[in-house]
Amino acid sequence: MSTSGAHEAAPGNVADLTKEIKQTRQALGDAVQQLTAKTDVKRLASEQASQQADRLKAAAGRARAQLTGVADTAKGKLPDSAGQVRQAVADRSHQRTAAIAAAGVFAIVAAVLLYQWRSSR
Repeated sequence: MSTSGAHEAAPGNVADLTKEIKQTRQALGDAVQQLTAKTDVKRLASEQASQQADRLKAAAGRARAQLTGVADTAKGKLPDSAGQVRQAVADRSHQRTAAIAAAGVFAIVAAVLLYQWRSSR
């Protein structure tokens, strides 16, 4: 019983074993790379931050578009409102002028009547 015979492999088996070892090393290397990628906290955080930034930029764009629409609507209504205010002020001014003129005419008529009444006494 020789111990050296048990450890020696047939030449064909050595090539097969070598090939299998290379394949196993390659598979282990791939597995290590995959695990490294999964545990790369800095890269994962950077990707998540980038995705969040993209979502925030999209939301800001939507908000900007909505605000622009609201501002455009307000701008369209503002001249109408300003015109209405201008017209209301002009109407009140005319009413006030008419009231002052009527009061003036009334005062003149009253003065004339009072003068005539006193003259006839």
